[in-house]
Amino acid sequence: SLVKGCAAPDGTVTESEKQDPVRVVSPEAAADTRRMIEAMATGNAILTCKHAGIPDICNENNAIFVKKNSVDSIVEQLRYLYHNNSVIHQLAQENLQYSHQFSEEIFTENIIKIFNKCLN
Repeated sequence: SLVKGCAAPDGTVTESEKQDPVRVVSPEAAADTRRMIEAMATGNAILTCKHAGIPDICNENNAIFVKKNSVDSIVEQLRYLYHNNSVIHQLAQENLQYSHQFSEEIFTENIIKIFNKCLN
């Protein structure tokens, strides 16, 4: 299937949902950036809205944006993705690559750089 579900505000995502090509992430769930990074790392195309800090992580290269609280906008974009499978593949590949910058190793390196900069 194209989409079986979405990341719920409480963060529950089933294994089968991780395997679906498109992850719909609500603004409430996206407030916890781990949901977005998880969607990227599992190779999902992301369908979300430009709300709060979402544009800090997602952009037009790795997500499809919908109007906030608009079912019609979600349906329109899902139809678009259904008829344009190559877009799903392109977003998924971009997300797999992009997610590497959020690894624990890179996070630790960046924190050490910040500490060193503050100490010097």
